[in-house]
Amino acid sequence: MDSCWSCLVVIENGENVCPLCGADQTPLPGLTLLGIAEPQSFKSTILRWGLPAVAIMSLLGAALWYTTIRTDVENLAAQQETAAAAALVNIRAALSEFAISAGDKYPSKLEQLGDRAALPEQVARTQGYTMVYTPRPSAIDGPIRGFVLLAQPDNNNRRKFYIDQSGVVRATQESRPARIDDPPI
Repeated sequence: MDSCWSCLVVIENGENVCPLCGADQTPLPGLTLLGIAEPQSFKSTILRWGLPAVAIMSLLGAALWYTTIRTDVENLAAQQETAAAAALVNIRAALSEFAISAGDKYPSKLEQLGDRAALPEQVARTQGYTMVYTPRPSAIDGPIRGFVLLAQPDNNNRRKFYIDQSGVVRATQESRPARIDDPPI
């Protein structure tokens, strides 16, 4: 049973005229009531919105992936730089202890410090840094009264570090070894 479109009186199926108000009940082909379109099928919805939705989701996913990877790379570089600077400080402490016990003279090679230098040097190496020790004699063939210790990264995009007997760690981002005139960290 249907109802009249005009007065909503129940009419029998198949009647084309309302018995109460006389309104024509013949449906018009392709007519949409109140501007409401017929619901689309799932297939047509997917065909219409699927590609744009996949494209947007792909772009969002790529941006999130890039941001995550970029952040991880930056965090890794910061951790490696921190480990290299700490290794410099630890080796410098071992050098100072050696100088105190040797009458204010530093060793000619880091190997003379044994594990006190070997362990921090190994940590720096695992983080992508190479330690370069340069003893500084006070005169030609005189006792070694100073030193320069550099931490050089394998990757030139990371900071380079410098420390001497003063104990001040200095760093640079430039494509050269760190020097005494670089800013302290």
